[in-house]
Parts: sequence; structure tokens; C-alpha cells
Amino acid sequence: MPANSTVRQDEGELAVLKERFRSFINHEVIPQESLLDQGGDSANQAMAALKARAKELGLWALGHPAEIGGGGLPFMTFVYMNEIIGRSHYGQQAVGSLSMQDSIMLHRYGTQAQKEQWLQPLVDGAIYPSVGLTEPGVAG
Repeated sequence: MPANSTVRQDEGELAVLKERFRSFINHEVIPQESLLDQGGDSANQAMAALKARAKELGLWALGHPAEIGGGGLPFMTFVYMNEIIGRSHYGQQAVGSLSMQDSIMLHRYGTQAQKEQWLQPLVDGAIYPSVGLTEPGVAG
């Protein structure tokens, strides 16, 4: 098998995956944005349906490492997916990549107790990370 045939196969697989993400974001997530912007129960139900649909389509948490329940997609491959996912403010939440960096850091550096409490809910999309910053002498 010529060396470049593997590259073509990988490029073909990448193109198929990109199209699957593009279709989901364009046809399922973006049309729900006005409802999601409103917040409340209807928005929560719509997001839950989008998350379930992403899982059904095999698009959920693909950038998370496989050993923590994600899809294990290589970083550079997922970069191309982020270009598509980022077309919607809600894209990351809908496909389970919103918590990716946090879950990777927790997986690598968290204590066992922290991992047991927080890691799986992050990967599953049951909880979301948040960050609070302050500056000395500014926030009291």
C-alpha cells in the first residue's frame, strides 16, 4: 500500500466527520439559538435534546480522551471540528466539548477524590466548569 493512501483515507475520514459536525451545527443547533438565548425550561429541554442527539449521532465528547469516556480524537483533528462547532455559541455545549480542557486537566492533575466526584459528570455534560478570578487589592 503506498504511503499516501493512508493519508488519503485519513483525509477522507476527516472530511466525513467534518460534514457530520457541520450538518448537526447548521441544521440542528443554529436553528435552536433563539430559543436557547431565552433561557428557562424550554431552553433547557432544547439543549437536553441537542445533547441527546449529538450522542445518538456519535458526535458527543469526541475530543475528550478515551480513557475518561470521550471519543479520543487526536488534538489536531479536533481543531478542525472546533472550527465548525464554534459557528454557534451553543455548539460546544451541544457536542460535549465545553468541559474538555477542564476534564483533561482534572484527569491529569486532580486527586482521586476530585476525579471520582467531578470527572465523569464533566465528560457526560451533566455539570459545567466555571472559573472565578480576582486580583489582589481589587476584589474584596
